[in-house]
Amino acid sequence: MAVADYTTKLYKVDRLVVNLNSLAYTIMQPIVTFPASYILDQVGLKAGMNVALVFMSIGYGLRLLINVQFWLFVLGTYISALGFIFIMNSPTKFASNWFPISQV
Repeated sequence: MAVADYTTKLYKVDRLVVNLNSLAYTIMQPIVTFPASYILDQVGLKAGMNVALVFMSIGYGLRLLINVQFWLFVLGTYISALGFIFIMNSPTKFASNWFPISQV
């Protein structure tokens, strides 16, 4: 039996909800990329990583409550995806700080 089938039976949720849960990072990427890049550029890399830490900690904390309500797991997945976008956008900022373009 597939994991999605087992999850739908165990938590009595629609299969679409379970499948959309696996697409959380893909859905959040185009929505959060520009605000995350703006925060990383204007506020700084350290502040951006702290924002990612807060969102991912809250999201993973909510995901631990899957046995209370399944929607808390879904909400936690999307909140952690919000923080993950900051981490995915940080390598370009890090590289530009580490290897600045020399002025000729």
